[in-house]
Order: sequence, then structure tokens, then C-alpha cells
Amino acid sequence: MTPRLLLGSRRFVLGSLFLLGVLAAAVFAAVAAGDPFGTSETILGEPTSAHPFGTDELGRDVLTRVLNGAATTLKVAILPPLVAAAVGTAVGLSAGYFGGLLDEILLKLMELTLVVPRFLIALVAAAFFGGHLWLVGVVLAATFWPSTGRLVRAEAISLREREFVEASRSTGAGSVWIITRHLLVLVTPVVAVNTSFQ
Repeated sequence: MTPRLLLGSRRFVLGSLFLLGVLAAAVFAAVAAGDPFGTSETILGEPTSAHPFGTDELGRDVLTRVLNGAATTLKVAILPPLVAAAVGTAVGLSAGYFGGLLDEILLKLMELTLVVPRFLIALVAAAFFGGHLWLVGVVLAATFWPSTGRLVRAEAISLREREFVEASRSTGAGSVWIITRHLLVLVTPVVAVNTSFQ
């Protein structure tokens, strides 16, 4: 579907607004919400103006806990795959387009990262830096990018000899221009699908 058709769809617009609202609430949870572990005297309370979602069996505000849970989910489940996709795309495009020694070095780096178990990396990182939430995101991003990189590399190899790329070269276009204007646009759908499965 084209962007114009999507914007004309009432379901798409409403769904997008709802999703943006959830993301905004998750991003600003620390500002908008209080302490998720704070208790009150109201146990299993009904929704009120003070507690819009009510309270749980310990008197904790349910809305505050939902917002903080959404923020945690955003940090761990959304940001690491996006970072991994960006790094993998950059590495894959560079390796696939330029080839040669750079391709060999980057390919070996990707293979080396893939063969090391993620759990082992997480244990080593936790031993050195402690068990922080940001560390989980860093480990996930550091171990997910090679799969995207290999996929993008294969696409870039198949695209670099196409007629439109050769035509761009013949007009004097530089490598960075070709990569950003042609290859990146064509590999983006592949990267999006791969990232959604991570």
C-alpha cells in the first residue's frame, strides 16, 4: 500500500495513534509515573482519579506499574533490535559493496560473533559490569547484528553489479551516494522483516 492509501485507512490511523500513545507513555514513564513499588492503604482498589487502573493486592498503582513495564519492554525488546539492524545494515552494505579485503575482514567478524554463545557473552558481561538492564540491551544488540549484516551483505553483492548502479558510477556518483541512495533503499524491506523476527 502507498502512504496515501495508508493515511486514508481509518484503522491504520487509529492504530498508529494508539501505538504512538503507548510509546510516548513508555518513553516518559519516569516523568509521568511515580514509584512502581510504592504502596497505598487501598488494597485491590477500584479505578479512581488518583489510581485510574486501580491498585493491586499490595496497594500498588497498576497504571504506574504498566507504564514502567512498557518502558522496560521498550528498552529490552525494541531498542536492541533497532541498534542491531542499524549496525548490521552499515556493516553488510560496506562488506557487500566494496568487497575485497574489507569484505573478508567484516565477514570473519560476523562469523566470529555468531559462533560465540549469547548466554556466555551475557555471563561475562554481567561478571564485569553487574546485572544491569542496559547491559541486557547491549548484549542483545551486540549479538543480533551479524545476522542482519550477512543478509544485507548478500543483497549488496547482488545489487552492486546492476545496471542502475553502473549507470550511477558512470555519471561520477561516489560510493557513499550509491550506497545511501540505491542500495540502502532496496535492502530496507529485507532489514525490516528480519528485525521484526528478532
